Amino acid sequence: MRRLLSSLIFRFVQCEHTMRLLSRAMDEPIGFIQRSAIRLHCFVCPGCARYRGQLPWLRSALRQAQERVNLERVATFSTDEKEKLNQVLRAAGDE
Repeated sequence: MRRLLSSLIFRFVQCEHTMRLLSRAMDEPIGFIQRSAIRLHCFVCPGCARYRGQLPWLRSALRQAQERVNLERVATFSTDEKEKLNQVLRAAGDE
């Protein structure tokens, strides 16, 4: 039982480390040894292999959500902002 528990804890630590490396690899280049460690771990761990496959989709979904939020923020003006915009447009039309 102790051996099984030790094995599970070690695997969890490896998975946690691999997930951090996978996330970091999305943002910056990582070394050959780190890439090799990720490949080896994902070869033997279906959970991390699945996570590796889901990361690009997750990044894309988050970027799309961020773009929508930014577009909604631009599209909604407060009453004061609308009034200032109308004044600027009127002044530009009078010129």
